[in-house]
Parts: sequence; structure tokens; C-alpha cells
Amino acid sequence: MKPIATFFIYSLMFSEILSVVGVANAEGMKVKPGLWETKRIVSLPFGRGEQEHTSQDCITESEITPEKLMKDAEGCQVLNASVDTNAMRWTINCQNEGVEMVGKGAAESTGTTITGGMDISATFNGQEMNMNTQWEGVYIGECK
Repeated sequence: MKPIATFFIYSLMFSEILSVVGVANAEGMKVKPGLWETKRIVSLPFGRGEQEHTSQDCITESEITPEKLMKDAEGCQVLNASVDTNAMRWTINCQNEGVEMVGKGAAESTGTTITGGMDISATFNGQEMNMNTQWEGVYIGECK
């Protein structure tokens, strides 16, 4: 996969924070299990504008951690994670096809709402690429 495509795919994947299910750690950011609606706005690199995504996802567990969010991100590791019941902050480092990507993320939860974002940067062919993702989610009821 080309580095720019990898960068874009990882950026979108990071923005899917509320689609994570099956979190089982005893210490994580609390969320109410059930159906959530999440809005994500991704600012694309090189002035390519923004993409907005809205989805509804069934969350089955009551806690989220950065490590669980990143479990399927090949070549990535979570660094400096800080998690409590209302918030989490983390940095990530990804190495993929010779491109290093670095990101900082944060999320806050009231239990029935979540807001957050992530900034990701990489250097490819001497050009720095930056992408920002902001998200907000709201609990809308029981899963169907």
C-alpha cells in the first residue's frame, strides 16, 4: 500500500473511536453500552478539504482504552496513554512501508456523550502531511 494511502486509512481508522466493541479492561473511559451515533470530521492533507462521516454503532462494553482502539492497527503502538473514567489521552507511533506516522489523541466522556479528536502527521517524499479528525458521539438508545 502506498504511504499516502496508508496515512489516510490509519487516519480514518483512528476516527472510528466509537465503533470499537468488546473492550474488557477494568480501567477505561466509561461509556454507556448501547446504540451510539457518531459524527466524524476529517481534515485531509494538502488542502483537500474535509470529509464528514456519521454512523450508528452498537457498543457492547462500558469502557474504552487507547490500546483497544489500536489493537488492529498494524505497525502502530500506543505511547503515553493516560486514562480515567471521564477522559483519555494518548500518542501513537506507526511504522508502515518506511513511513513514520505520529499522532496525538484525546477523548472525553460524560457516559452518554463523547467528544474528542486526533492529530496525525507524517513526512513522505520530503513533504509533511497533517490530518486532523474531530468526533462527537451521543448515546441514542438500546441496540436493536
